[in-house]
Amino acid sequence: MLKVGRTVYHGTNLFAANLIKEYGIILDAQRPNTDFGRGFYVTHSMKQAIRWADVRAKRLQVSAKLLETVQMSKIDYLNHPDARLPAIVAFDFGLNCLQKLKGKRFPFPDQSDWKEQKLAWKEFVFQCRKGYQHDLDFVFGPIAGGHFKTNDQFMISTTKDQLSLNSSEAVKCLTKERIMTTGIQDAANSHIKKADPALFEEIKEAAMEVFQLSKDHANRLVTESWLSSIHPTVLLQESPYYWALSLKSGL
Repeated sequence: MLKVGRTVYHGTNLFAANLIKEYGIILDAQRPNTDFGRGFYVTHSMKQAIRWADVRAKRLQVSAKLLETVQMSKIDYLNHPDARLPAIVAFDFGLNCLQKLKGKRFPFPDQSDWKEQKLAWKEFVFQCRKGYQHDLDFVFGPIAGGHFKTNDQFMISTTKDQLSLNSSEAVKCLTKERIMTTGIQDAANSHIKKADPALFEEIKEAAMEVFQLSKDHANRLVTESWLSSIHPTVLLQESPYYWALSLKSGL
């Protein structure tokens, strides 16, 4: 559940963390097709944020809006030393502020009302991942896992939470941001465990389908990449097409 007076965390790279500190949160620069739509995502779990910081430092995402704001070329951003360093931005979270806004809270599987809300959560996530953009200020609930093409293929996290801030008013409920970098990389490495080989096979198949690669080429692309260093729970939170695109882009 959403907690009063608790710190929340956003995993990213040091370059983006510094931009948040200087310019604030730019909602237009956030990714679409995510569990709860385009928004700024935070979590109560530092471990979860650390894993995402590790991903964001390995797989650099380039937003045209972001580059426009800092007046920087894509090449300069990709070569900036801070872009490859994982970082966490911690915020004080104002629950009372958020409660005044229009939002949706989904229960977790261990809560009594999960059974009656499960199908609604599945359909909401499925539509958001297809590009649906709702008019809510915020959405809170469990993370969806699995490389799914229908909502029957979802895996639901029983412990990992996410809060999506989808409007500028919701973003204002985050205050006193501070950047954390010390020990992030070591902490990320400490959580590495071997992923199911089937995950990598799905990524290879996606690369073959989208980029018309041979089986051997796709195999080399995946096996020689940094994907093996990504925690499997994170791999499951994005589609195989996302990871294939990440590798093929050469970032």
